[in-house]
Amino acid sequence: MHRSRRVLVLSALALACTPATAGASLKISAWTGAERLSVARDGSAQITWREGGVTRTAVVRGDHVRYRARIGSHHVGRHVAPDVAYGRDEVVTPDGTHYALQRVRRLGQFGRLGAPELRFARWHGAQPQLSLTGEWAYHGRFPRICGTATYHGRAFFGGAHTLSGRPLDAFGRNVYIDVLRGSGWFRIMGVLTRPKGFALLIRDKHSGEPLYEARAISEGTSTGVPRVLPAMFVAALKDFPSGSAVNPHRVTIPAEH
Repeated sequence: MHRSRRVLVLSALALACTPATAGASLKISAWTGAERLSVARDGSAQITWREGGVTRTAVVRGDHVRYRARIGSHHVGRHVAPDVAYGRDEVVTPDGTHYALQRVRRLGQFGRLGAPELRFARWHGAQPQLSLTGEWAYHGRFPRICGTATYHGRAFFGGAHTLSGRPLDAFGRNVYIDVLRGSGWFRIMGVLTRPKGFALLIRDKHSGEPLYEARAISEGTSTGVPRVLPAMFVAALKDFPSGSAVNPHRVTIPAEH
């Protein structure tokens, strides 16, 4: 059987360096250069960068950003080589908290690149993990991908969201699937991270119109993620591509003894 040669990549919005306990990474600006990070004793962080030929600053306290502010000359922590994707600068404080700057250029639909964004993130301990498995479904006709997004072994996700999967709170995360074709990378779909299920939306490549939308929700208490999540993903794609999804799909998985 001939299969088209395609490479699928999952990228988490706000990237994998975003900790569940600190909220999403914060967008500071765009089209920046010469980014530099400093941290004060109280944990607030000063970001300095060049933009449009001008040096600019901002201070982050908690999840609030105050522009044209400074933290003073008493800094803590040490600069290390960035250990995150697209890292520009990283500081580790004595208590083990990591502060990082990233310059991220997100991929939109139809291969369009967005502006390079300067983003600020912080975390403690191990970084969040985005894992996935891939296989061919429907007798080798379609690729199927299942995955988990965890921080310190616990799944992270939001609460309120739209039916199409757009988060409505500060904790929501979307995972986007990009495909590598001959002329470059293209985005084909996005999936909302959920505590016990998936929201799946597939759009038409040319028009951007939704082609298929489904939700698969687990109502059980099982923590057997490797068994439960693939079954839910199969349920979400149950009617694809021939028909409309029936929401929610219910899946029964025998209990382990």
